Amino acid sequence: MINEDKSTVKTAVKRNIVMALGMCVFMSVFMSFVMTTVSIGFSEIFVAAWLKGVAIGFCVALPLSFLIPMLMTRVCDKLFCNKRLEL
Repeated sequence: MINEDKSTVKTAVKRNIVMALGMCVFMSVFMSFVMTTVSIGFSEIFVAAWLKGVAIGFCVALPLSFLIPMLMTRVCDKLFCNKRLEL
């Protein structure tokens, strides 16, 4: 039974990592596309500016995609489950 618990934990950790990376990529690509389009429109430098925005967005979003869910879980637990909030 202990091995099953370890396997379940490993699977949950892998799932959380894949979810965070997936959300990070998805959000950085689409948000940078929208912001680049709004800022400079479809011009000759659009692709270069967009790719630069994706790279910067990914670097910012990656650590946040691991940190924010943990913090929000604690806040929601505090608000809805009457659990003690320990930050």
